[in-house]
Amino acid sequence: MQKQSIVIEPHKSIKEFRLYLLERENAPATIDKYLTDINTFCRFLDYNYEISKQRILEYKMWLQEHYAVSSVNSMLAALSQFLRSEERRVGKECIALC
Repeated sequence: MQKQSIVIEPHKSIKEFRLYLLERENAPATIDKYLTDINTFCRFLDYNYEISKQRILEYKMWLQEHYAVSSVNSMLAALSQFLRSEERRVGKECIALC
């Protein structure tokens, strides 16, 4: 069963996400891009680090207002990978993006 929300610790979560990407042997440019995208997501959360499907949908709408479609898609791909990393880190199923 999927969780309704998760709470992240941004510094710890981003550090672990970087390690996750390195383990997956992502290219350095991909790692930099994904980390930049997740930092954007954390700024969007504005110190309320509880992530729910509703917050993700709000983020997607915000992205669509501020970025081109291709950028939105790549930023959501980064978020999807981040949530997979969190799932692995905390050992629980995280929120699905769709």
